[in-house]
Amino acid sequence: MQLKRLEVENVGILERFTCEFQPGLNLLIGPNGSGKTTILRLLAYLIYGVQLTKDRLLHINADSGYARLTFMANDLEYEYLCQFSRNSNKFILRNNANLKLNGYKAILEYLAGLFSNIELGSKFYLRQGEITAFADSLTSQSLTTAIVGLLGLNGLANSVSAVRS
Repeated sequence: MQLKRLEVENVGILERFTCEFQPGLNLLIGPNGSGKTTILRLLAYLIYGVQLTKDRLLHINADSGYARLTFMANDLEYEYLCQFSRNSNKFILRNNANLKLNGYKAILEYLAGLFSNIELGSKFYLRQGEITAFADSLTSQSLTTAIVGLLGLNGLANSVSAVRS
């Protein structure tokens, strides 16, 4: 799965936000209160079903909002549209092979089946105080060693070495 684009309006503390994801590792960087955690919580809610209360979903000064997530999976492009309001939410998932699903539960069930066949990789979240420690670890070792450790690939690297010998 490759996240392509996230567009939100009136979600959490974000009035308007758009992000184009690149292949590989993407970083969310910003000062405290800029919406980094809002984005991560929204993605967890949309993709994995992690529950959020309405006050976490909808901007405090808004009556409605939306999130539009575009991603690729199994060579198909998907668009996941979620419209939020104080009274109800609407969820639609479409792809370029004429799939159209309505409803949060139906979409989560579909995504669970879709992702069971896809390597999702690891998810990382560095808290404010951990960023300095991470940066210090990069200077005390090679970049390759640091990235392998960050991605949890030490076991994989050892397995590849064993297969090669």
